[in-house]
Amino acid sequence: MVKEYMQSTENDLLRYKVVICPHCKVIQGTESKNRIKCKGCGKQTSFKKKGAYIVKIYGSYDSPTQARLHIQRLKEEQYKSSK
Repeated sequence: MVKEYMQSTENDLLRYKVVICPHCKVIQGTESKNRIKCKGCGKQTSFKKKGAYIVKIYGSYDSPTQARLHIQRLKEEQYKSSK
């Protein structure tokens, strides 16, 4: 599984974020600033709880293309490590 993720503040984050669902571990992209709705399990999760990030943010980007490419790379790594 992918181990590197960002420890960021809200000011550091760009528009497009690459995140992983804390419930089902699906890697996905989002433009949201506060919460995600998982495409895998459908659960909504806030990025923060009591001031600490509970959603792992693997990157933030200015363009959706950069975010998509990062998601593809992470999914390839996840697939290779599951074999």
